[in-house]
Amino acid sequence: MKFLITGCGGFVGRYLCEELESEEHEVVCMGYQESEASELEALDVTKLDEVRVIFDTERPDAVLHLAGLSRATHDTLSRALAVNVCGSVNVARAAQEVSAHGVVVNACYVYKPVPGALGEDAELAPSTLYGITRLAMEQAVRLTAAPEMLTLVRAFNHTGPVQSDDFLVPSLVQRALAVRAGDRSELEYWLGSPVRDVSDVRDIVRAYRLLAESRVCGTYNVGSGVGRSVREIVAIVCREVGIPESVSREKLLEAPAADSVLARRRGSPPSSLVAS
Repeated sequence: MKFLITGCGGFVGRYLCEELESEEHEVVCMGYQESEASELEALDVTKLDEVRVIFDTERPDAVLHLAGLSRATHDTLSRALAVNVCGSVNVARAAQEVSAHGVVVNACYVYKPVPGALGEDAELAPSTLYGITRLAMEQAVRLTAAPEMLTLVRAFNHTGPVQSDDFLVPSLVQRALAVRAGDRSELEYWLGSPVRDVSDVRDIVRAYRLLAESRVCGTYNVGSGVGRSVREIVAIVCREVGIPESVSREKLLEAPAADSVLARRRGSPPSSLVAS
């Protein structure tokens, strides 16, 4: 099969390209900026004419749409809406025009954080601006693509080598390494110990590949189904880095930029986002 992937310049994109190529699929890798080193072609998904030209030229069997901003603040909201919502609609329109099946990757932040596991029919009530852009994207894509040509994926947290320390696990690892090096005395983490479903990115992209190959339609959560509190993740990080867990301390902190759901008001219950 021939796959076109958007967002290949990001953390997950490089792993997805490798996964598809390992199965001998033909892969067209698109990113916001061109890169000769990684054979990455430039594509700005907010420009419909540009997106249409790529799809008309490449004629893929399916598109795996990863492109999007992984955070949104009041200062960046307009750009996040342009990329996450309008850009996704552009990709869906172009895919429809060449009869390419669409696998649109969304995020678990569309759900209302609640205790316990979340099925695909769980309440959609995002608690962050980022989640709002993601829910708007999903709703807009549903109005654009034919249901029989669309697979919607709600991915839960994932991590792996080369992930930015804007994200939960790498940020904890960086703090732990600083403690081991003597550059800080404590590993501080977020008050309330929120619960997250964190998978290896290589398992996540394998699921994306299987969904794309099957051309199955509908909405699917992709995650491990196992919830771990930040406190439990801290314990794992301490063990792997080789520092005593006793140096870790729960504190009211600003969350990593990519997981603002971690932030909470003192006295409010910990948030939980776990796939069923």
